[in-house]
Amino acid sequence: RKGDGMVSMRVGSGFMKSQNLEKAATYLAQARKYFKGRRYLMEEAEVSVAIAELWLSGHQKRMPGGPASDREALTMIRRARDLFENETDVKRAWNAERAFARWLISEQLDAGLQKPEEAADLLKNQWDRGALDALEDRVIYAQALLRLQRRHDPHALAQLERVVSEPVRSGLIAPLARMRLHLLLADGYQLVMRDKESLTQYELCMKAETHLLNVSLSPESRNMIVMETQRTYARGIAAYLWAGQLDKLVLFADRFLSRDGVEDARTLPRKAPQSIPAELSLAETQLL
Repeated sequence: RKGDGMVSMRVGSGFMKSQNLEKAATYLAQARKYFKGRRYLMEEAEVSVAIAELWLSGHQKRMPGGPASDREALTMIRRARDLFENETDVKRAWNAERAFARWLISEQLDAGLQKPEEAADLLKNQWDRGALDALEDRVIYAQALLRLQRRHDPHALAQLERVVSEPVRSGLIAPLARMRLHLLLADGYQLVMRDKESLTQYELCMKAETHLLNVSLSPESRNMIVMETQRTYARGIAAYLWAGQLDKLVLFADRFLSRDGVEDARTLPRKAPQSIPAELSLAETQLL
């Protein structure tokens, strides 16, 4: 009766086809009107968070009853978070807070709206209270910490290492989130020129990508994974070149080139081509 399950949507957390976003906006507006008319304040606030995220994603800038600006959209999320806290609905409050923090560090927004320090403080509180066990949520915190490290925060990298390395109590595996965490930590090591540690993280990214490609069921999902890891390979190749590890560089580059076609996605693991000198040939199992 209260509309449980009527709206289930998080922009950016899965595969959402762009042609469905207009319909999603329409349904969200209808759901918000329904809840507001019956004074279901908690459900209305939850829908408001989804509407604000859809607006902030940049896909739907004309929405019935939606925000008029990015700043107003952020305010909608903050108000929802405050309402959940006042009603001691901890789970909804933390979900809204994570959504708020995600957009405070988003480079899609104007610089004046980006507040990585505030985002990191909000997420640190959740981390300290054990509320960031899901890897997808840890990615948000890791992104905030990397932004702080780029602003010369002396404690950000150590906390980033803890976020990436601490085991997940739930036992669930999220390879895409795990891959993103390793890439963020590799970037953190690159900032302080700890090349050996960054290379280890790039190799872990490649291992996670191998698993993702082997379990992907559609060309769309495999192509998304390939696009997701473009920067991993670019950074990894540069790092191997700098370290003088030519055998691993060749294998990394060969893997990178083989990923262009979707039809090649299930041919992993691979070996370097026979034309490469034997001293530079390295089996992929040796790299991982």
